[in-house]
This record gives sequence, structure tokens and C-alpha cells, in this order.
Amino acid sequence: MDYDILRYFNDHPFTLSEEVIGILCIGKFSRAQISAFEEYQKPLVFLDSDTLSLGHTCIITDFYTAMKQVVDYFLSQGMDRIGILTGLEETTDQEEIIEDKRLENFRNYSQAKRIYHDELVFQGSFTAQSGYDLMKEAIQSLGDQLPPAFFAASDSLAIGALRALQEAGISLPDRLSLISFNDTSLTKQVYPPLSSITVYTEEMGRAGMDILNKEVLHGRKIPSLTMLGTRLTLRESTRND
Repeated sequence: MDYDILRYFNDHPFTLSEEVIGILCIGKFSRAQISAFEEYQKPLVFLDSDTLSLGHTCIITDFYTAMKQVVDYFLSQGMDRIGILTGLEETTDQEEIIEDKRLENFRNYSQAKRIYHDELVFQGSFTAQSGYDLMKEAIQSLGDQLPPAFFAASDSLAIGALRALQEAGISLPDRLSLISFNDTSLTKQVYPPLSSITVYTEEMGRAGMDILNKEVLHGRKIPSLTMLGTRLTLRESTRND
């Protein structure tokens, strides 16, 4: 592949030149946005959005297996009361609200294991401040019933939660184990370093470019879904017996 890459961001008008031969769409998009992309009649590949039902090729993370990894790990440590900090997602044009797939799959798998508790779900936004506020709410509302395990649906949420736990004198991992999601560099810049679900974002980008290149070169019209696995990376925020 020897292409020039043009980058467009949410705060800039999206207009394509005639030379553009394919579009790689990264993030969450509304139906209106997808319709606008379709009008260009160029090959489309979506990253981090399940657009298969709309007839478009996409690459997503396997959230179900990721949540299974989290729940199974906590259960292996004898922890069957698991809290979750999560947020609501928006499309990039802020026109549609999207339920967090991590919460959906966490709920489904936890219910199958008969360990799901609605009162242990705390929902805000995907920011460190929200993580801090949600964990403070959990500490205050649950008191002595605060579960020994929490999953935070992003690294930012986990970092905010960690600050709230430290302010409350709650020791990690002695009293509570915490796992985050994404495994960005932030997870190793706090104390204790955070156990996290590692997501292969660079591989997602490479796979997206490979698929787009094939569609451009060969004119493939059959939409497909590629699902990338994850890995649970254990660090010092979890009990490892």
C-alpha cells in the first residue's frame, strides 16, 4: 500500500476530494453520519462500531470474552460480589446515546453465573472525575457491603476510582481488587499499577487498513465483521493468590 492518508476530525467539516478512494471510520457514528458517508460511494470500513447489520464491514473488540476474563478471574480469587463502574457513550455527532457493550456483556455473563447485582452497577461518564464520583457514591451507599472486586470500563474511570479509594483509606489489593479496561500507558503511571484488559487498538488499525486496501483493489462487496480478542494483564491492583 502506498497511499496518502487524510485525517478528518469531529470539529471539522467532512468533505472528500475526488482523489479519495476509501474511508476508514473510527469511533461511534449515528445513522445520519453513516448515511452521509454512504453518499460518497467509496469503500467503507468501521473501527470500534458494529455496523454489519447496516451492510458495512467493521472491526470490533470481543467484549463478551473480555468480561468473561474479568468475572472468571475474580471468581477464581473467591470474589463473587463484583461492582462495575461504567458510562454512557455518544456518537461522534452527539446525536445518539449508545449503551456500553462492556456493561451489557458483564451483565449477561454475571447473570449466567448467578452473581449479578443491580445495586453494584454505577453509571456516569468515561472520565476520571466520574470514576472518582461513582466510587465515592459506592463507598457511601454500600458501606461495609462494598464488594471486594470492581471492574472499571475505562482506564480513566479506574484512575478516578483509585483516588476515591485512597482518600477513604481502602487498601488495594488487600481490601478491594480493581481491574480497568484498555490498558493504556496510564495504568502503569499510578500506584498501585492497574490490572487491565489489554485492547489491541494498533492491530485494529492495521487490520482496518488491510481490509480497506483489499476492498479498494478487488471491489469486494460482501460486508464482514472482524472481532479482535483481548488479554487480562495482571498488576498490583488485584489480589493474585
